[in-house]
Amino acid sequence: MSTPAQLLAMKHAAEANDAQVSSETTLNSAPAESIDTPELPSLAGTGSSTADSSVSADSLGSSAEALQSLTPTTAESITETPKKQTANKSKKKHVFNMDDDKAFPTLGAALGESSTPSVWANALSASQSSAKSGSYAEAAASAVPSFHPAVKSSNTQTTFIIDSDQQVDVPKADIFKIFSRIKKLYNVSVESTLSTATNKRTFLLSGPASSIQTAKREVLKRLTKPVTVKFTIPSSVRSAVIGSQGSHLKPIINDTRTKIDIEREIAGADAEEPADDDEIFGKMLSVSIQGDIAGCEEAKARILSIVNENTKNLSIRVDVDRDLKPFLPSAFKTLSFSDAVDVTYPDPETKSCNVLLSGPRDDVIDARTQIRNSLATLTENIVTEERTIPKRVHPLLDSDKIFDATNVLIGLPSDDSDSELVRFTGLKQQIPAAVTFAKELCADYFVDSLDLARSHGGDAPHAKCLTAYFIYTKYFDQLSTKYDVLIHAPTYASLAKDDVKTAIVTFTCHKEKKDILKKVRKEVVDAVNKITPNLVRVVTDIDLFIFGKLDDSKAIENGVSIVPLGKLAGFGNKLVLILQQSDDEFLPSGKEIQERLDAADSSLDNLRELSKEVVSKTISVDGSDQAHLEGKTLSVLLSKFEPGSVEIKLHQNADGPSPDEVFLHGMKSSIENAVNDIAQAIEDVKNYEEACKYNVSIDCPRKLLSRLIGRNGKHLNQLREQFDVKVDVLEDGEREKSKDESADSNETSPVRITGLKTNADECVKHIESLLKAWGDEKRVVMKIESKYHSRLIGPGGAYVHKLQDRYKVIVRFPHESEKGHDDEVVIRGPSRGVAKAEEEMKELLEYERENGYSETIKVPASSLSRIIGKNGEHIKDISAEAGVSINSRKGDHAENGKKEEAEFEIRGSKSGIKKAKEAIQEFVARLENQTSVVVKVNPQYFGYLVGPRGSTKRQIILKAGGSDESVYEFKKYMQIPNKDSSSDEIVCAGDKKVVDKIVKEINRLIGERERVVIESVPVPKKKRGLLIGPGGSTRRALENELKVKIRVPRADSESEEITVEGLPENIQKAKEKIVKLVE
Repeated sequence: MSTPAQLLAMKHAAEANDAQVSSETTLNSAPAESIDTPELPSLAGTGSSTADSSVSADSLGSSAEALQSLTPTTAESITETPKKQTANKSKKKHVFNMDDDKAFPTLGAALGESSTPSVWANALSASQSSAKSGSYAEAAASAVPSFHPAVKSSNTQTTFIIDSDQQVDVPKADIFKIFSRIKKLYNVSVESTLSTATNKRTFLLSGPASSIQTAKREVLKRLTKPVTVKFTIPSSVRSAVIGSQGSHLKPIINDTRTKIDIEREIAGADAEEPADDDEIFGKMLSVSIQGDIAGCEEAKARILSIVNENTKNLSIRVDVDRDLKPFLPSAFKTLSFSDAVDVTYPDPETKSCNVLLSGPRDDVIDARTQIRNSLATLTENIVTEERTIPKRVHPLLDSDKIFDATNVLIGLPSDDSDSELVRFTGLKQQIPAAVTFAKELCADYFVDSLDLARSHGGDAPHAKCLTAYFIYTKYFDQLSTKYDVLIHAPTYASLAKDDVKTAIVTFTCHKEKKDILKKVRKEVVDAVNKITPNLVRVVTDIDLFIFGKLDDSKAIENGVSIVPLGKLAGFGNKLVLILQQSDDEFLPSGKEIQERLDAADSSLDNLRELSKEVVSKTISVDGSDQAHLEGKTLSVLLSKFEPGSVEIKLHQNADGPSPDEVFLHGMKSSIENAVNDIAQAIEDVKNYEEACKYNVSIDCPRKLLSRLIGRNGKHLNQLREQFDVKVDVLEDGEREKSKDESADSNETSPVRITGLKTNADECVKHIESLLKAWGDEKRVVMKIESKYHSRLIGPGGAYVHKLQDRYKVIVRFPHESEKGHDDEVVIRGPSRGVAKAEEEMKELLEYERENGYSETIKVPASSLSRIIGKNGEHIKDISAEAGVSINSRKGDHAENGKKEEAEFEIRGSKSGIKKAKEAIQEFVARLENQTSVVVKVNPQYFGYLVGPRGSTKRQIILKAGGSDESVYEFKKYMQIPNKDSSSDEIVCAGDKKVVDKIVKEINRLIGERERVVIESVPVPKKKRGLLIGPGGSTRRALENELKVKIRVPRADSESEEITVEGLPENIQKAKEKIVKLVE
């Protein structure tokens, strides 16, 4: 096998006729000459070590002889004497492939600053076209320099080429010195040739395999220009590449003799928008390596190897159109992901619009590709169609039920809109089914409507005020609960609009209970008629901004309710005053009515005065400056003012959005101060470094210091976060103490607040208010027997929360573990609030002592869950109907083989307790008569037993005596597996008598069905009409009479065969009648 040196010489000989060969002069009269050769092809790979071939003193003779023996007439060989040698052209015995890049590699990267695409970018591009490509492992491997010796021995050779633009301009004498030094240091001989056609220099290195790479590196370092290699890596692995205190990067720099610079991640407004290629690995950072080309490539390879190790697993997000979120689960069913990939879909109820993928890198990229393709298909196939559906039935269209059944979304017009168009969004082929299902939802309900605007002689404004009043006082909710009907009323916004002339209220209930709507309508009509127009007054001269300061205590004293319609609607200044009438009072005279309304109206005069001080102002503020106000700065600025005294809207004016304006609305005095504060706040934020040095101190009593700090500094941290300031509790040494300062309980500690002046001052005000409130705190301990605690606390803590909210106090009941204090209830808070809360607690305790009867009832433990019901619904119903509270308690295990029992504690009045006990005992008796039977049926008959829309199943249950009052119980009577199930078992559970009848009927029907046969009867096409009859009446009559199914071919069919399906004895009768009909 030829060595690289021999191949090199033969390549020169083969190309000698195509290029002018010139000799280089001897280096510093050294006994060697270099050879100019034609251009050699370059290799992009860096498989062998890069080093420029040069001539060392010890290698000149032997190398020259080797070259002369192969190319005696085509090149001047390098010898120990300056004498030129020539040789005759030798006869070729074998043709070598001189374009073999494996034998003659070159340095692939250009010198200077290289901007070639990084391996990362290549990997990313590949990954987008194939889920199995684009691996960083492949990228790292492709960049790792490798060396493949031509001969397996202790000595080896390697060749490479340096392009002309890569070479450093070094005098020939210095080149000789370099080669000699390499020979001396590494025992590696270097030979070099130069092409006159391309000025490329070819090198041949010969020597020990252990030293040849180091020698090559030395040649490259001294004879090539420095290069800069740039590529990118994910920002998430920057720290891994650098290592702790540079533990990973420093060895790479030292080993490769390169300079490496890794870009720092930019955060905030100066950060660039991420490129499309960054979406898999996140933000990408630039890496720049400077040095010789071999060192740069090795450094790059080692960095990419670290990156590869740290990116084996990925977590990426795939953006999803908001409108497609509900369809994702069904659309992705057909996708096949690796089990190692964790897929999290966005919740349709949240703002999230991303699918999160986590797992091995290649598997995640594959899943991402599948999801993107699926989303593209879904986007093309999802359509929206509109259907006209009467407005009155819109409340019956349960979007969740429709979507669960048909995978189609529905969009209803707003309540304020008159539109009857309902949007159906989904796959086109599924929308008809959704429309049909929507109609079925409405089919079992009866809807009635009543336009209150027709009342009182068509007084629409008055009717709208009454409607708002009924909604505000929850009158409609009370009616709905009382009669178990759905009542739908107009929105406040609709009622506040002057151009709306209707006030339509709809009533919905099950068809079987439609008669109840007459009672509901009557109650509403009576309530409307009772409130005549002279009992209502509308006030419009008070600014909406002041509504929050409304005090209706004076109005209530006069029997007047105030409905803040403008605030409820979100616009307008309407306040509705309505004089309430009690059923046990006579209607007051007209004069009395006006006096009461006047009194309520007069109580609003203070709001009228305040309204005169309400102003609006728009100021010009550059949009970029407004950005400084957003967030905490604006919140702190608003906190300076009395709540509800000023409203500041950035990037708006009175008419709507405006990028360079700020809209202020509120009290005149506050508006003027707010304008100045906005300007100051902007100035402070712009000069933050100086402005934030402002500080102020406040003395905090030592006894309150722990509360100010909070547990683990939690409260101080909240203050820092809320006001964007620094809060420090100073040590005694950080302040000057007066000589006569006492160390008693009144001793204080200074607290220093540092930050923007506005923020710091507001923080001080807030702390002062807290210290004042804490200083006024009072604590009382009430002795209350533990048996009353649960009643005083209330369900879910309702009573305690009510006391705490009303009087701004904290009420604490003892914990079970607090032995010796289990009867102590502590009330803490402002002194006045504590006194009132204590008084109310005593009244409630007295009531409980007089009326808090209780009794325990035992039930079989096996029946406990059924008695309680799903989510406690059944026991809650019993409790509500009897007017008592029922709590379950664990019973003891009975001995001697008796059944385990559970207990219920019933608390309330004696009559209520008796009623609840009877209801529970009756229910238990029914449960003990329950049974469950499994009937095995061939799944092919399931559809027959269900029937069209469940009609057969329903008929079986009702005929057996089952009731459909409880949907849950009704479904249990016949539990038929879904069509996709492999089960052949029908479970019948419920009352034993009913279940026995159902099982008997199922067996009878299946027995008949198994005997069913199909036979055909010839009937001429022209006589089909005699069999069918007008509108199919004749055929239906035959089917009903003989219990058969008759199928007639389509009108365009030429078949004369009529098929009859049924029991054999019935088919025979049917055939006879058919023959007679068509004779």
